[in-house]
Amino acid sequence: MNAQLKRPPTGAGGKSRPDSATAEERRLGRVTANTLPRDKLPPPSASDRIVAIIAPSGYGKTTLALQWFQQVERDTTAGWLQIDADCRDSAVFIAKLEEAMNICRRRDGNAFCGVDDMEAAIDTWGAELRARRSPQLLFVDDAHLLEGSSAMRCLHLLIQGSPRNLGLVITSRNAEGLGLAAGTLRGEIRWITASQLALSQAEIAALALRNGQDLDPDEIDTISDLTEGWPVLTQLALCGMTARSRKEIASNNQMGIPVSAYIHDQFLAALTDTERKVATVMAILAEATLDLVESLTQASAKEALARFERIGTIRRHFRRERSALFVMHPMIREEVISRDPCDMAYRKSVQEHAAVWWWSHGEQERAIRLAISAGLEKNSRDWLLHYAPILIHREGRHETFLELLGAAEALWGRRERRLSSWSVSALMFLRRYPEAERLLVELSEAGGSQDEDGETGGAQQYDPADLQRAVIAGLCDDYIAAGKFAKNWIDLGGGELFYQGMAWIAVAFSQKCQCEFSAVRASLNNARLLARTAGSAYAIAWARVVGVAALLKEGRFREVLAETAAAEAEFGDARAGVADLLALMKATSALASYERGDFENCLAALEVAMPCLHRQGIVDAMIAGYVAAARLQAARGQMSAALDVLAEGQRVGRDRGLARLCITLDFEREMLLLKHGASQTHSLEALASVNSGGRPMPGLLRDKNTRLSIRLAIANGCAGAEGEALKAAVVRARQTGQRYKLAELLVFDALRLHAMGRTTQALGALTESLEIAVSEGYFRLYVDEGESILGLLRLLGKGNALAEPVAALVAGILQAKATEDNSSGNPAVDVLSDREMEILVLVDEGLSNKDISRKLFLTEGTVKWHLHNLYSKLHVKSRTSALHAAKSAGLLA
Repeated sequence: MNAQLKRPPTGAGGKSRPDSATAEERRLGRVTANTLPRDKLPPPSASDRIVAIIAPSGYGKTTLALQWFQQVERDTTAGWLQIDADCRDSAVFIAKLEEAMNICRRRDGNAFCGVDDMEAAIDTWGAELRARRSPQLLFVDDAHLLEGSSAMRCLHLLIQGSPRNLGLVITSRNAEGLGLAAGTLRGEIRWITASQLALSQAEIAALALRNGQDLDPDEIDTISDLTEGWPVLTQLALCGMTARSRKEIASNNQMGIPVSAYIHDQFLAALTDTERKVATVMAILAEATLDLVESLTQASAKEALARFERIGTIRRHFRRERSALFVMHPMIREEVISRDPCDMAYRKSVQEHAAVWWWSHGEQERAIRLAISAGLEKNSRDWLLHYAPILIHREGRHETFLELLGAAEALWGRRERRLSSWSVSALMFLRRYPEAERLLVELSEAGGSQDEDGETGGAQQYDPADLQRAVIAGLCDDYIAAGKFAKNWIDLGGGELFYQGMAWIAVAFSQKCQCEFSAVRASLNNARLLARTAGSAYAIAWARVVGVAALLKEGRFREVLAETAAAEAEFGDARAGVADLLALMKATSALASYERGDFENCLAALEVAMPCLHRQGIVDAMIAGYVAAARLQAARGQMSAALDVLAEGQRVGRDRGLARLCITLDFEREMLLLKHGASQTHSLEALASVNSGGRPMPGLLRDKNTRLSIRLAIANGCAGAEGEALKAAVVRARQTGQRYKLAELLVFDALRLHAMGRTTQALGALTESLEIAVSEGYFRLYVDEGESILGLLRLLGKGNALAEPVAALVAGILQAKATEDNSSGNPAVDVLSDREMEILVLVDEGLSNKDISRKLFLTEGTVKWHLHNLYSKLHVKSRTSALHAAKSAGLLA
């Protein structure tokens, strides 16, 4: 009875409604007259946050939900999400969710769509529905089928954090695992259970009249007692009634019989030969199209299917651009299978025929599942090999592939090498790196084995193992290993263009981390050429991400901003995975904008980057985003906000095992504290702490230690003690071409020399630093240093013939600092962003940070970051003050 929905007209807020039946489908019996309006169960209203229809099979959950859908969809944007086995994969669940609610995301071929893509899609989905503002209603049918799957987590997010303008109707056989407990405690859920779904005697009488039967009160009373109002059994009783059975019912001689016997007596016993054949095929397959059933029964199945649909023993799913799919009711299917006399050989032959039929009609997944069920080893193996790249790289359905392969290998009793290689790809994009690495080791150790068809499973010219190891290493921030494995794979030659491009990107990432900037440009040129030839926007976007990270490390901030703007123009409407890569570039550009003194663009970039920064796969962008956000808050005088941002980044680093992120943010925190008046004792203790425990990355630790130690030495009046270390760092910065780092180290050297009384040399170091800064617009480097560097800048401006650009920069720095120091009063409230207004409204509703994070699909750290931005714009320091200021400014009623 249920129908799949077609996408409504393009545009936000379009309705999702059932496809119109063709004339042929109407002739087959698309009949709804035998269903009963449930007036005592009114459809969802504006006050219903969630309606949960929970009852066993056969109680009419879907029928009720579909009736509601047909009632409300005329006046409300409504969508229908039909859960099936495919939806257990989070990629499929989200794709169908987007289709149901008319949310379009452009998808590219040859795309790695890993776990990050799924999380980004949830963000995109929630943001678009919130932006529509008008009431929305989503029906989720058969949610129990998600139990134990990764997609259940997506449903939990949907239930816990759906936009306030979205209502949910959920049908399920049980409530366990749906995540409804918290909503129940808050009084947000309206429950409809089996007792409410059971038909009353008045409804049984009305349903009988719809079936052309005028029953007397005793017959109605007997049917009610016999079926206990169970809708599917009542339907069978009414449709199976004959003069004889009416007498039997009237004499109560059927009371107390088992449900299975009842189904047999009321349904199976009255089937014609053709109907029995159709019922048997449907029971074996569970779902089939009309053409498939007829190819198996060698008879016309139209009338049989029409009758079964009328009496509720099958449901029809209309599918866009495909034949309608008939699905047998599970209660009926179980009874047919238990009573059918056909042997296992016949069942297997039906499954085999259907599997081949599905494959030939382009429905690969159904074919593979049936082939596995029927024990067709060769078909399942060959089809999986063909379908693996589609599932993993085109559709991003990693979980579906692993599930299918696990079932197939249980059938085969062995591991298939080429399919195992695809498993590595699926595992690594699900972030299950240890499992992927173990499988790679197993494949390496079994190098000489052969597959069933005699193909050697040993090392081959195009063995993807090194490329897979390169990607895993890159995602884990092991840049040395990433570069080595990618280069090894490239040196073997061959491989598809897309993979060649990704390999060169991994090489470029490794070269960037080692400051080999000329080599980075050459590698990325190779990557871009290959990616464009392959037509992969995803690979092109990754090349831009690594390129922007390299430009930032090199200190070429103007080019960072230009490259990010170009990427935004190219990928602004991309699907979630590519949009996440754009967010990485935004995070990188945020730091460049901050250092150039452009707070407005820094904040705008962080608005895009911060909500998804925690799930990214390249540490450089994560560092840039968290550091930019912390420095921006500190510059506004919000030191607690700055420390909150850094704490959030450190938590992400610990959770993800990203040592470079943790170390960098540790030192950033201590540098900020020292700049803003932390005691020397505290900083000395912090310096000892961050260097304890044999932490990895000695080169990074040495670099950070040099800068922090210089500051402490200057503060303690012993700046000369760190001179050699600083000189060595300056030499390294010159050799590697890191402009920003060189300018920063020269500032440190100027401060050190000035503290030692060598003012002339100090001014010389400062002048060289400023000359570098002019070319790229470095600005906050000097403003954030505070009074110590400002005194030197004033000295430099007196009696020194500075080049005009340098003189203008010095004047601008001094003016900016004076403006910051003299700012006072209570200026007008700044304009709040949409996200900030959204959070402000939730704060006004009394939600905690944790509740807000769940509602908006954000981390708690990101919610805190937005709150601190709110406080800054409203010129307050607490929630209560923020609400008062917002109401005074007319932002809240």
